[in-house]
Amino acid sequence: MDYLSLCLMVKDENEYLEEWIDYHLLLGVERFYIYDNESQVPVRENLADYIGRGQVVIQEISGQGQQLRAYDHCIQTFGRHSKWIGFIDTDEFIVPSATSDLRDFLQDYENFGGLAVHWVMFGSNGHMKKPNGGMLANYTRRTIHTFPENRRIKSIIQPDKVLIPFSPHHFIYKPGYMCVNENGLRIDDQVYPPSTQKIRINHYWLRSKEEFNAKLSRGRGDRGTPYSEDLFTNINSQSTLVDLSVLDLLGSAGVLDISLITSRVSDESQDTRVDLPDQLHRRALELPASITQINAGQTQVPEPRGELLELLSMDGLVQAAQEGHDQEKLEQYYRVMINRYPNFLIFYCDLADLYMSMNQPDKAWNTLAAAWRLAPDTYYVLIRMGKFYQAVGDLDHAEKVYRLALAIDPDGFKTLCYLASIQIDRNKIDQAIGLVAHAVQKYPYSTKDPDVLKAIKKLGVYYYELQDWQQALSLFLLALEYNPEDCELLVNIGKIYYDRREFAQVEHYLTRAVKARPEDEEARLGLALVQKSIQPVGVRQI
Repeated sequence: MDYLSLCLMVKDENEYLEEWIDYHLLLGVERFYIYDNESQVPVRENLADYIGRGQVVIQEISGQGQQLRAYDHCIQTFGRHSKWIGFIDTDEFIVPSATSDLRDFLQDYENFGGLAVHWVMFGSNGHMKKPNGGMLANYTRRTIHTFPENRRIKSIIQPDKVLIPFSPHHFIYKPGYMCVNENGLRIDDQVYPPSTQKIRINHYWLRSKEEFNAKLSRGRGDRGTPYSEDLFTNINSQSTLVDLSVLDLLGSAGVLDISLITSRVSDESQDTRVDLPDQLHRRALELPASITQINAGQTQVPEPRGELLELLSMDGLVQAAQEGHDQEKLEQYYRVMINRYPNFLIFYCDLADLYMSMNQPDKAWNTLAAAWRLAPDTYYVLIRMGKFYQAVGDLDHAEKVYRLALAIDPDGFKTLCYLASIQIDRNKIDQAIGLVAHAVQKYPYSTKDPDVLKAIKKLGVYYYELQDWQQALSLFLLALEYNPEDCELLVNIGKIYYDRREFAQVEHYLTRAVKARPEDEEARLGLALVQKSIQPVGVRQI
């Protein structure tokens, strides 16, 4: 049995595979299960040497959105051959901090079903075209720790402790087992407060603009739906930190003499097109071939097994019920999923949220109590309990559990703004402002988040009612910077300018509000009123 393997689904990314494979071979990965999703040039043609050495096993898989099917097939077919299997993509490189051998690192987590590894998003480094020299040497600017996309995880799992993949990021585990992060904290969802001191994934998701455009045309591997082009601008603008940790790892481990590469990469005035992939490949060839060959059997992946089809079908029904606001069906589906997977915490949390939206707090509490018995003091349950207490007016208990959640996630902007909302209700405005300022300072783009936006609006209304128009205006304009078509913000800003008798500004913002939401009666009437110099009523209540 291998100790560590990696699984990957790929489509038309042959040019990236060797660097990705060689890097991970040098960090102790013993075998790669690669699912070729109809690449124009078959992957097995490019990786013939690795296949011959027993390091790569190729499977062909057809159709769009087949990632979960590939992952499930890998677990069911090859799981018995490897103690650990990691599920990542070609733009993701695992970077441990204290060791250069991933097998040594994983030994501390053998009692768990899986290890969740957070990624860190890297930008394009200004490359418009695909540069020479591979990913590791060319993309050296990353986002800050608190960047929301860095809250996502990828999983390295023990196949004999897993039931089924739930997404490309996370899995459902057998009773008695769970997934944890590097600190041993339980993780059930694909989003969790980031922790990357011991291990992380460098995620070169953008690459160059040319390569990102190609990604847009391929769509997502799990559903085949398109990516948003806004992500390129957002991630790029936030990738301000120079990070050479992966090069330092290779150097300190004695894998390569990369002092020249490191100095040239850190000095961005110099040419960074050093052929690091070639150096990695030459060192990887020095490693012994795999001791055992694995017979893949059928090279074409068969149809999904019934359990996966059932899960995918139920997930589709849940999405349809959510879109149709059919609460009765949602309750039915969540209960079915809880009965089917009683160890999966997220279904309990989603059902509790549903009961709160249905104004059934007793059922919500019973569901949260079941979740607490399953996984006490976990981040997801704490957040839901805080929302429950806040909704029923028990602000003391709400604050207590939110602060417990903040101990896990000190820079969590949503939790900070939940707390701020409580302080506003208590008329502790200075504390509320401090919490919101902390959230926005850590990540200004967080003002797009509905909970953060709600807290900012609530504070703005408070200051408006005190006739502190400048403070109210500052808050509304801060939120508007990242929500330029929010009709409510535009109307409130227009009203403040009206009180200040700055009528040109009033007309400007109310015109934008009408354009953003033509059916909004308040915006239309407000614009008509100001054009007739009739004073509108006060700021809209949140």
